[in-house]
Amino acid sequence: MNEKVISRVVELAKEIMPEAKCEVSLMNYSFLRDDNWDSVNRVSLITSLEDEFDVTFKLKELSSWETLEQLSDIIICKIDD
Repeated sequence: MNEKVISRVVELAKEIMPEAKCEVSLMNYSFLRDDNWDSVNRVSLITSLEDEFDVTFKLKELSSWETLEQLSDIIICKIDD
């Protein structure tokens, strides 16, 4: 299950931001370091993930992640609850 979540998070990020300078991966991609990443992309990713996994993010969760790995961990915890 965790690998499926992680894989889908990466796929959605790549769909939303195909122009990412570095390859989107869990280990090396930081949203804060990418000049192309903006609030529109962030909202698009969040809404896509909420729809995909049938979860709702709290405001605190939305501001607590910088990488896809961190975001995947939040989703996995929500699914497991």
